[in-house]
Amino acid sequence: MLDFSKLTEEDLIARKIKNLQFFSTYYKGIYDHFLDLQLSRLELSITPGSRNVDVLEGGVSLYPGGVVDTAGKEARDFIRLFSEKKRIKNFRLRAATKPPCQRFALDLIHQCASDSPVSARPFEGYLFDGFVPSVVFLGVGLGLHIDDITRSTDIVNAIIYEPDPEFFALSMFVVDWQAIWARFEKKGYSLSFVISSNPDSGEHVRMLENEMKKSIPFHPDFTVFLSHRSNERLIKIFEGVRDRLPVINANWDNFDRQVDHLNQELHNLERHPPIILPQHCQAVERPIVIVGSGPSLDNRIESIKAHRDKIVLMSAGTGLRALLRNGIEPDFHVELDSDFIIYDIISNSGLRPDNNIVLFAKSTVNPLVTDLFSEVFLFYSAETNDYHFWNRGEAFAGASPTCTNAALSLATNLGFRNIFLAGSDYGFLSESRDHSEHSVYGKPDNSEFVKRFQATVGGRKSEVLEVESVDGGRIFTRGDYLFAKIKAEDLMRAQNRYENPPAFFNISDGARIEGADWVSPDEFPVLVHRLSDNSGELAAFHGALRSGAGNVSQKLIEERPSELERELKQRCARFESLIKKTPLSRRVDGVRLANTMRLELHDVSRKRGMSENGGVRLMAFQLMWGSTLQFIYLLLAHGLACEDDELEAFFHAWRKTSLEFFAEIPHEYNEKVSERLPREEDSRLFRSFAYEGQ
Repeated sequence: MLDFSKLTEEDLIARKIKNLQFFSTYYKGIYDHFLDLQLSRLELSITPGSRNVDVLEGGVSLYPGGVVDTAGKEARDFIRLFSEKKRIKNFRLRAATKPPCQRFALDLIHQCASDSPVSARPFEGYLFDGFVPSVVFLGVGLGLHIDDITRSTDIVNAIIYEPDPEFFALSMFVVDWQAIWARFEKKGYSLSFVISSNPDSGEHVRMLENEMKKSIPFHPDFTVFLSHRSNERLIKIFEGVRDRLPVINANWDNFDRQVDHLNQELHNLERHPPIILPQHCQAVERPIVIVGSGPSLDNRIESIKAHRDKIVLMSAGTGLRALLRNGIEPDFHVELDSDFIIYDIISNSGLRPDNNIVLFAKSTVNPLVTDLFSEVFLFYSAETNDYHFWNRGEAFAGASPTCTNAALSLATNLGFRNIFLAGSDYGFLSESRDHSEHSVYGKPDNSEFVKRFQATVGGRKSEVLEVESVDGGRIFTRGDYLFAKIKAEDLMRAQNRYENPPAFFNISDGARIEGADWVSPDEFPVLVHRLSDNSGELAAFHGALRSGAGNVSQKLIEERPSELERELKQRCARFESLIKKTPLSRRVDGVRLANTMRLELHDVSRKRGMSENGGVRLMAFQLMWGSTLQFIYLLLAHGLACEDDELEAFFHAWRKTSLEFFAEIPHEYNEKVSERLPREEDSRLFRSFAYEGQ
């Protein structure tokens, strides 16, 4: 710990200059903001000859005991806590489910988990054996506690979070950030900074969440945090972000599904369908009602039907069946999922062969679905890298994870000005009724399809949570619903940053949706009457939509998959080399390798032998991301949960299975994409992850 009695003012100024030089190289954004930052609230208080120092706000001490003593105690307590073997049981071990049908990546992941000695006994926690896999430092102060801890404790991955820029500015006079950074420059280690430029904007919370997302699977399962001065505000921010990460963890995709997506996308593109971009085709003031299949739809559907001639109607996913069973045909329908089950649901929903519904489908939708509608437009989601891969330039932000999210993004970005959400409950009052009775998840009818669907798919339920309801009470929800709600709120929040944003209304009687005013059944007709003046807007919108659409060239369709195959071979070779060369004997070895693999996975910069095209590199990342994360998670979770005498056997089994995975990826890709069958002969279009239980 620094002794300030030996430091002069010149020493402190020289330290700040050195830190600025460091950040100008490694974190240009920090350098740019802090180079000329003028402090207005905080000041550094140094008493000549004293070993201590203080920070004042409005002349009042923030460290009555002195910064050195406060930081020293925090550092000593943390170092003592993790200086020897410690068992942590903050999250339960996630098991790998055996796929009922043969799948390449899923089978290997299940085999790896099954071969682990940890799977044969109850989970007893993770062992932090004199090291810490991952730490979030909440609050910098003057950085003294971070300096001490990183000097004395083996931390593999760390995030330094400070929402108050004035505190970080003062720390530059005190600690040597380059020296702290150097402790993480070793292979397998990583350090990142999340420093706010505006403590009141809320942007720093999103920055923290994004940084923690990058660190998955270290977060949330293998991460501890230290809050400087036990700051309750920072703890609440961190816990709020951390509570959302298990939802993200649950949404990892896998290589098998990604290969199916690409195969189906190629089938779709070979017909050269029109592809729409996120641009306002024609401003439409007429209200658009987006219909999901939440349980409250049953109480609202008669009102929607009564005002059908005054609104634009867009169904989303399973909301289509609910409308059709009530004799209502929407103007537009939105589909996101690629699984064959979507074709099965729609073709058994009562859809007329001569319908007039325009389909908006994500580019990877099952090609069989596009045959069911009068007109089809494809779109790209900004949450995936397909649009980079096909040189499309733009994609729809927020168009995931559900069809209602996609419909909301489409309506918002194509020019609709008054957007109503119906059946977007994101919650339910009773676990036995979490969808509309008219949907495929609702009360069974006499059809064999619904009985079969509910027997195989409809009964799979995740853990129940609680959120605030539209009436201020509490309502049940699940992780996937909560994630969809968060994404919808993020999209509306982003729109509200622009001048003259759309108006969002909620006519779903479920969870409160921040950014969408709840509209009661009595208020809905009044609003619709006021907003539905121009009946010719939709025709103009249709014309602009058609004229603004484009497509992917045949040359690109023929060449790009081969480029991707070469890129996959290069990336897999790098992972194979990394796994073969890394010694594995101690728990910390597994954590370092896991972190190295995580960093390698996210690095899409061009290296020797890799594609010059950034879109190809991003697409390779997308195909490999989910399943590679599963192998990293297994290395972390089982490696940390093994007892000492189990480590050698587990590391041997993990290395063998993971090497098989990376060696076989190019072959799997070649068989299922490069050498794909003509559409009429491709039986994989009829294969379903949903029916198989994945």
